[in-house]
Amino acid sequence: MSYREIDRGPLWTGRAYLARQYDPAEIQAVVNDLVAQSLTTITGYYREEPASVTLTRWPESRPGYLPAPSDGALVLMLGKLADRLDTLKLEYDVVSPGRLHVLLGRKMNGYGDGDLAPVSAYHGNVPGYFVHEAHMISARVNTGHGLSLYGEPAVVIEAEAKDEALIHAAADRTRQHHYAIEHGPVGDTAGYVALFETSWAK
Repeated sequence: MSYREIDRGPLWTGRAYLARQYDPAEIQAVVNDLVAQSLTTITGYYREEPASVTLTRWPESRPGYLPAPSDGALVLMLGKLADRLDTLKLEYDVVSPGRLHVLLGRKMNGYGDGDLAPVSAYHGNVPGYFVHEAHMISARVNTGHGLSLYGEPAVVIEAEAKDEALIHAAADRTRQHHYAIEHGPVGDTAGYVALFETSWAK
């Protein structure tokens, strides 16, 4: 498998902890409505345990799509999302220093045939490498076609920066096409997010 970094941008993450569990479709519907009103692209995920919605920011420079939103726009969007859900508290900067955070879909071969990879296919089997079941929540704004909405069963991987190769290997085993790895800050170096494309996307 081969992969290449195709874009990079500044790190932003925010999380709303919820007082109860939701059907992911219910959260996706709220996100769809908010994005239609604000034209702010959303990429994130829902987890049942702890019940929470996490928003991230993927770089966006493709023709026909609005650019990645500003920090202020994302803070506002998370606040509006929290107002629409039964929210306990908000948290920002959820990627710890020196750690990696990545959302990977479980559909094999990108958006392909719908076969789901088992959660075990994402394991790294080293200390500090954690895999959590989640549901992807996404709504992007295409200037020609309007909203591009997408969700699927997913996993979230948290790992040490030195174990990045294990994340790429997991993406290969599950035939992912695109994914973004959030890098927590290290010393005086700010965190960033790197977007990757794999040979499976060809």
